[in-house]
Amino acid sequence: MSLTSGSVAGKETSPYGRVLIEALRPQAKLMKIAPRRNLYLRIDNELYCYLLLEGSFGVYRKSDDRMLVIISGPSILGLSGLVTGNATIYLKALVPCVAAKIPLKTVQRTIEEQDLWEALSRYMMLIAVHLYIAGEQLSAPTASETVYTQLKVLMTEDPSIRNKITAERYIRDKTELSRSMIMRILSDLKKGGYIEIQKGILVNLHGLPEKKVPTFIPDNG
Repeated sequence: MSLTSGSVAGKETSPYGRVLIEALRPQAKLMKIAPRRNLYLRIDNELYCYLLLEGSFGVYRKSDDRMLVIISGPSILGLSGLVTGNATIYLKALVPCVAAKIPLKTVQRTIEEQDLWEALSRYMMLIAVHLYIAGEQLSAPTASETVYTQLKVLMTEDPSIRNKITAERYIRDKTELSRSMIMRILSDLKKGGYIEIQKGILVNLHGLPEKKVPTFIPDNG
């Protein structure tokens, strides 16, 4: 999921996000972020917004440390604090990343001064759709269907992410399934010729067992 519109291959930047990033970047503090480093939306009781410029981040729910979705730059995260005043998620860099941090109060002032409310509302709707779909994926009724769904999502991730995280770890971070259960299902799929895995990395899918499995092919809104 990135700040783009159209097909995955096209990667055409969303005009709403582009406008917001261009307006906010001059006032933001640029940061180079090492893999596995966490970024928090609330620091010393102040809310922040992050402009994700390069790389990919996992979005984690603070209540149970579950990864909800992967966001690739360019994108923006933390804007919901303008409405809720809460910080229920945090970010984890999955690869070397570049981001820019800006206080949420500065974001609000800039939006007011430059009359960017339409761009903000449209962008937040795109984010909401992606997070809703991610939530639907996490509620798959069986362990096998959950694994099938997450494998399909993993195949749509950028190779820079897919080639650096094992399929088991990716699925475990996004679900409540145990490592042993995930490994058993992956082993069965590999034996059945449904998937190719090398050193734990998902290489390819060759179809999956016939089930009505929800598929998330991100439109990169």
